[in-house]
Amino acid sequence: MANWWITTIMLAFILFCAGSFFIHFLKRTLHTEDSTRIDPDPEWPDPEEYKEE
Repeated sequence: MANWWITTIMLAFILFCAGSFFIHFLKRTLHTEDSTRIDPDPEWPDPEEYKEE
């Protein structure tokens, strides 16, 4: 019976480590500040300029 508990705990530990590494490296490669630094938001045009008279 102890063998099943050890197997279950080790499986949970391995899955936790794999998930942690995946999330860590995913966050490391996806820099949110890079998206605005490389391609900044354009200045949105004033809608008043495009009104038809």
